[in-house]
Amino acid sequence: MRDQSIESSYRRLADVYHEILSEQSLSSLLDRVADTLAELVPYDSITVLHADEANEILTPVLVRDKYEEEILSTITPFGKGITGWAVRERQAVLSNEAHLDERVAFVPGTPIEPEAMISLPLIARGHVKGALNLYRHEQRTFNEEEFELAKRFGEATALAIDNAESRAALEHQAQTDALTG
Repeated sequence: MRDQSIESSYRRLADVYHEILSEQSLSSLLDRVADTLAELVPYDSITVLHADEANEILTPVLVRDKYEEEILSTITPFGKGITGWAVRERQAVLSNEAHLDERVAFVPGTPIEPEAMISLPLIARGHVKGALNLYRHEQRTFNEEEFELAKRFGEATALAIDNAESRAALEHQAQTDALTG
């Protein structure tokens, strides 16, 4: 039964690839990503962060969590916490006891509670676009199949973000006179 569920999740993943890659605006894309991931890899909360590679910082751009305000006001340097580590090392992380992980950095104003976490660096064309974090609370864990599925979805998300950013830059260029701005 479990193999059928994983197989149907991968089929669903393939179906949504073209949907998210064709999303026009970044905000619509992020909402689609969060909604689709909730179906594929159920989570209790999600955070998507935008990367500023030049300054090596991550800024939250989508948060679905009861501590949304606190999370949105937190900037994460590359290398700090599990997310910063994942981005700096360009390596996905599955930590089913994230609150005990030696790399953890807690968001100020939020309680320290047991949680499982998947942190995915979003990389497209060799550039870090951001990070995507999924959380489960109250002793619920992620399994390896869910981790693999989330990683595949993260790859598509990174490409979709890159496409949306490129599309926005092209639209701006098309509407802006190069000489006068």
